[in-house]
Amino acid sequence: MSAAWSLLKSFVYVLMISATYYFYGYSHNERYGYGQVHLSAVYVLMIFSAVAFGAYLFHKAYEKPSDYFLLLYGMIVVIPYALLHDIWGGLSAVTLTVVVMPFFCIMFLCRLSLKLSPVAVMPEKVLVEILLLFSVLAVFLLFLNPPVSASFSLVDSHIRRLESRTLYGTRTFIAYVSSIVTNAMLPLMVFWGVLRGRAGFVVVSAFLYICIYYIYGVKAPVMYMFFAGGFACCLNWHGGAAKFFNAIYYMFFSMFFLAWVEFLLLDYSYVEDYIIRRVFYVGSYLVGAYLQMLSSEDFYFMGGLLVSTPASIYAGEEFLGQPGLNANTNTFLYLFLQYGVFGYLFAIMLVGMVLVFLNVLSHRSEVFLFISLMFGVLVLEQSATTVLVSSGIGALLVLFCFTQKFEK
Repeated sequence: MSAAWSLLKSFVYVLMISATYYFYGYSHNERYGYGQVHLSAVYVLMIFSAVAFGAYLFHKAYEKPSDYFLLLYGMIVVIPYALLHDIWGGLSAVTLTVVVMPFFCIMFLCRLSLKLSPVAVMPEKVLVEILLLFSVLAVFLLFLNPPVSASFSLVDSHIRRLESRTLYGTRTFIAYVSSIVTNAMLPLMVFWGVLRGRAGFVVVSAFLYICIYYIYGVKAPVMYMFFAGGFACCLNWHGGAAKFFNAIYYMFFSMFFLAWVEFLLLDYSYVEDYIIRRVFYVGSYLVGAYLQMLSSEDFYFMGGLLVSTPASIYAGEEFLGQPGLNANTNTFLYLFLQYGVFGYLFAIMLVGMVLVFLNVLSHRSEVFLFISLMFGVLVLEQSATTVLVSSGIGALLVLFCFTQKFEK
């Protein structure tokens, strides 16, 4: 891709984010406490910096599974925070460095290579079928004891989430199982079904998601499933992985374009309210909040939070003052707040080494490309340890290390 084309793509991306929030996003979300963007000299500098960073991001050659994380982190965390930092707090050289440093550190770490000897115990297809059966049984267990608020309503989905958390707990067997199925198993089934031409896996996964939505009211997994299916479609085409990297950009471009059409026609946008707000505005808002919490009296730079409350609960309930809010952000800031600077550095090393491991395994099966993608997506909004354990990505990684490559 030419440098001029990369620069143009970056300029358009920056313009879409900043203009959408300035003209529409702020007025529609002011009730949440979001601040308006201030058109100052600092903001102009951030625009130029974001365009330059984006030009580098879109010009970079993406070839390894670890590149999924780099592209997503740059597009969803770094650039939006540079442009929307006024949603919460403001910006300084220190806060910007804390946000940007993981990108370059992990890019450097992923230049490392390892040598691993494959160990095949069972066919890949058999393992996927076992995981599908596991998912069906897990959903059946949930239906044995559903919350009182269980329904398909979209308006009160947050009530179902709170009630389900109370009913099933947060560190119980059923809570872990449902999280693993929702965040890892169902997207995997969609990916594998589309990739291998097994429509039954996709249909069953869609049905199971509908059941889980009835109980938990969670909406993010459906995006993961569409993302996984689109990724599999791209891999089935010639030069699929490279096409998917481009598809990510055009997917975001299409979302912003549709949002502007909706605003012009309806003065309201479903795309902006349900997707753009969640991905860009809420993300930047929470990044700003977490960075400000690093100056809290309850935080010690070397050791993290001085209270026993988990960082996401502390952020939601204590700092933001919203009872029951589990305010997650990307793994680097989460572990920074929870454990201090050593937690921040640990998060960088952990994410980097997992991606190095996936780079090595990627030639054995396309499933490892999927795991890389899901790991990259999930660590943007959760602790890496939660992603590996509670969300099931670590279990998938270990299990598929012992499978034979699928043969049609």
